[in-house]
Amino acid sequence: MELKQYQKDVLKEVGRFAHTYALTGNAATAYDDFMNAIGLTPGKGGVARYSDDLGGAPKVCVKVPTGGGKTFIGACAIDVLSEALPSHDDVVVWLVPRREILAQTLRNFRDPGHFLRMRLDRDFAGRVEVLDKEDGLRGRGFSAATVGDQLTLFVLSYDSF
Repeated sequence: MELKQYQKDVLKEVGRFAHTYALTGNAATAYDDFMNAIGLTPGKGGVARYSDDLGGAPKVCVKVPTGGGKTFIGACAIDVLSEALPSHDDVVVWLVPRREILAQTLRNFRDPGHFLRMRLDRDFAGRVEVLDKEDGLRGRGFSAATVGDQLTLFVLSYDSF
């Protein structure tokens, strides 16, 4: 599955924010710089200020209409963020709101023939481990040695997280 132009544009902006964060080392500063660069001023004209509710970890919110490919954009964003952020360990927590979606998401990311998994395999040269809560708690597929060598994707529900 190939990205549509608007999806490429979204990923470009996610990457731009991530690069800004990598340069500043501060999520709130990166947000202010990013917003100012596109002509918006946080705290003015209805533009919200950055809310640091993750203990300094950067966060982004992507708004895409229903059917716009948010899951695919998210899967592609893993590579964009991995390349932009100053870490050598690719560990991602993918949160879903409900148990039904958790099972579906795990199934899709673990299926080598599914377009989401195929994208991750392409972006990370096939070095991808998809884990659920039980895998993480038992240490299956997750160790200090593997974290630096692969993408480790934890798929969790809000409740399990």
